[in-house]
Amino acid sequence: MRDRRKGYVVLLLILFVVLISACVDDKSHEGVINPTPTPTLTPASSPTHTPKDRPAPDAGALARDFAADIPLIDAHSQVDQYVDLNKVIQLMDRGGVACTILSTRGEVRPEDLVSFASNYPGRVIPAVKTKGQIYAEDDEKYYKFLKKQVNMGQYGAMAEVPM
Repeated sequence: MRDRRKGYVVLLLILFVVLISACVDDKSHEGVINPTPTPTLTPASSPTHTPKDRPAPDAGALARDFAADIPLIDAHSQVDQYVDLNKVIQLMDRGGVACTILSTRGEVRPEDLVSFASNYPGRVIPAVKTKGQIYAEDDEKYYKFLKKQVNMGQYGAMAEVPM
């Protein structure tokens, strides 16, 4: 059973390489992260040199500004049944994150994650769920669950694999 697990790990690593290519080449995030220009810090306007009558720059705005030039990729996010998936996009926008590799925990079904990600191509990359109780027990159901996700053909990454 362990040799079989190693085979799945290799397959999932290949998916990860494909994901990174998609995040780097995809331009669908352009214009979404920074819809309006934001100020950049210069020595005269940095928080340590800000006059008392002028507020310090917004850190979130600065992050969005930098993300417009260098795409920020959140390479390890997870959601469970208690997280509103739409909140993920709001948080990404607030933090200037161009692309998120998103995996599930708990009772979120693979179909739900894939459906959500399909609404945000290039921004949300669904990751194959690799952990859980069936993994810990080395249950045959674990391999069926992995195979189901991979065979959906809509995953672009994998979550971490404990060895």
